[in-house]
Amino acid sequence: MQTDNSDIRAELDQLKAENERLRKQLAQTRADRKEAVDALCKFMPPPNLPSEEEMIEQLKYAVPAEQVIREMDEILKNGGK
Repeated sequence: MQTDNSDIRAELDQLKAENERLRKQLAQTRADRKEAVDALCKFMPPPNLPSEEEMIEQLKYAVPAEQVIREMDEILKNGGK
């Protein structure tokens, strides 16, 4: 019985050590990934996003998806014409 407990404790200690090693590896991998992404982002131009006013202007001419689907359904019902 004592041997079983010591075997279990030894295995538990081994698993705890492996868990800690994996946690450190994960932390290092995340740090490396962040460093790589930051380095890549330095070479990328800043995104050219429209201003709020430009977006509002563009939305004035947008057609709702529901309307497009309705119109396509009507065309299909009429044999594609």
